[in-house]
Amino acid sequence: MQRFESLLPLTILLVVLGDMSACTRNDKQADEISVTLKASGTKSLPLDSRTPNWAGDCQYYDGGRDKEVVLYYSPVTNVLHLYDLQNGNRQRSIAFENEGPGSIPEPMAVQMVATDSILVATSYTKALFLIDSTGTTQNRYTIGTTKVSGQTWESEPNGSFFVQNGRCVFQTIPSASPQDASVFYRTTLGAYLDLKSGRSVTDLMMYPKEYQTGETWTMFHTIQRITLIDSGHMVTSYPICDNVQELNMKGKLLGEHNARSLFFTEKTKALKDGVNGRDHFLRQNSYGAIYFDPYRQVFYRFAFQGIRDALPKVSGPVIPATYMSTSIIILNRNLARIGETRLPDNTHYCYNTFVGRDGLYISNSHPKNPASQENQVSFTCYKLSPQ
Repeated sequence: MQRFESLLPLTILLVVLGDMSACTRNDKQADEISVTLKASGTKSLPLDSRTPNWAGDCQYYDGGRDKEVVLYYSPVTNVLHLYDLQNGNRQRSIAFENEGPGSIPEPMAVQMVATDSILVATSYTKALFLIDSTGTTQNRYTIGTTKVSGQTWESEPNGSFFVQNGRCVFQTIPSASPQDASVFYRTTLGAYLDLKSGRSVTDLMMYPKEYQTGETWTMFHTIQRITLIDSGHMVTSYPICDNVQELNMKGKLLGEHNARSLFFTEKTKALKDGVNGRDHFLRQNSYGAIYFDPYRQVFYRFAFQGIRDALPKVSGPVIPATYMSTSIIILNRNLARIGETRLPDNTHYCYNTFVGRDGLYISNSHPKNPASQENQVSFTCYKLSPQ
């Protein structure tokens, strides 16, 4: 449990965008605030008595026609559940073994690439496994590491990845300590893997200029998210950056786009010596994951508002940002802001989120949500609506 609690907030979150223009937005350019998100119903999925109603990794797979699959992996039980989203039934479960022949040590993230093919990434093992519906390993890939010129530090894959059309992009984490900001935030990030050739490419990108000041930031400020679109352009959302960054697959910066939350009144401040990192994080504004919605051709960027009142007592595996007021910034395909919707407090567990055919699905398993049930995980589906 402690391992899961410490690793999940460190997850680097990127989003990869399709074919977009490489322009930098002018901050003075007026946004067309035209849409909002409205709740349109819930979907509930049954859990067994051992599986918590929050997941280590929650993903979506569109299988065409009437097939929509939700992959729900719990590191507590080491079991992957697969659900039919339309009828809410559990299709099957796959239990991972950490030892012995055919074992997959420390699974951290999953992606379904075909009806009978699932990719499983492991934690700090630099390995990616292709399994079938029974959990039998069909193939194994090795991911390379990266080094900073003149330094011994490496950047290692830590599990999370996104895949499309046989291409994978991995998040990586520098092996240096976040407290050593002069090294940590100047270590190259990202790894790319071609599943057909097995070729692995590293050194995809660097932290944005906001991280290059040499100041020390709390470890929670390494969050990003990765997804992959056909053209392979990447859009990154970093917690302390008002702008989102567009890059090509080689990591070249193509442009920055203003995606600031209208609820933020000040920028995130640096962590000072002697201050508790968790408490500092809860007091500061921070951006979270950014998702691309291929069905409606928009982006959703999460934004967490710093807590001004008494800080909550957070225990167990729950991520602290769960207790922060949350909004979702809506961007069009050109990364212009077209809306922002504030979510109800004490309702959602925003780290279990996915985009489906009908809209944006966000888990209702907030610890203070009276409607939350231990024997199921429930998602609210949010749909775009004219403002």
